[in-house]
Amino acid sequence: DFSDLSIITEDQFDQIQKLSYDLIVVDTPPYLSSRLPELFKISDYVLVPTKAGFFDVMAIRSTLQLIEEARKKHHSLKSGIVLNMVKPRSGVTSEVQELLKTLSIPLLETIIHDRVSFTRSPLTGGVLNGEDPKAKEEITSLAEEIVEAIS
Repeated sequence: DFSDLSIITEDQFDQIQKLSYDLIVVDTPPYLSSRLPELFKISDYVLVPTKAGFFDVMAIRSTLQLIEEARKKHHSLKSGIVLNMVKPRSGVTSEVQELLKTLSIPLLETIIHDRVSFTRSPLTGGVLNGEDPKAKEEITSLAEEIVEAIS
């Protein structure tokens, strides 16, 4: 579906601003934190996924601090936290949501649940081409929330 899709590696980050696209998605692993400040400088939106556990929330605090530092120089930078890989009927989720709401980065309304269809999506041509309507709804809702935030 994306014949003009460009994939660049970490050593090519300086080329991001030279790409002539309306939308560029940068997906980084958590261990790339040393490069995050430079990426935040050229970003419009930073999405921070977290699992719904207390220690997971503690783990994203350093990323949230980097976003706050970047926002001091890049005032239009927007961001949001999304609960990801949430177990169905998990009692801890509401407690974690309340904790996340006390942070400086907004918690998005969309919750991405732990679904087999997400794990299988590389084999099935992606979530939107898959058979799971709930997974499609979650991803579409997340995309809409982000688009609304940056519009």
